[in-house]
Amino acid sequence: GSTAVNIRNPYFTTATNDAGAANNVPVIDLGALSVALYNSLGLCPNSADYTSNSKVGQFFCQDHTHFELAGAKQIAQVIAKALKDQGIGLGAYVLN
Repeated sequence: GSTAVNIRNPYFTTATNDAGAANNVPVIDLGALSVALYNSLGLCPNSADYTSNSKVGQFFCQDHTHFELAGAKQIAQVIAKALKDQGIGLGAYVLN
């Protein structure tokens, strides 16, 4: 199966990276990290099955943008790991 993910608006990623560079602040590339997570979980290509019995439905709300509780926890873990991995100061407060 395909592991491609359709990123509908790459402008957000570019604008975020540009703002970080312009203001000399670190940026977590959540676009790339979330795509890697989605692919590792087999969420791509999207089955469009948002029932609670499907992988997609357990991760995303029906809008395929917002997360169900399980998806939100996994995205939070990705962010926490990135904070630590990138040596961002806030990472010192992440417990696990």
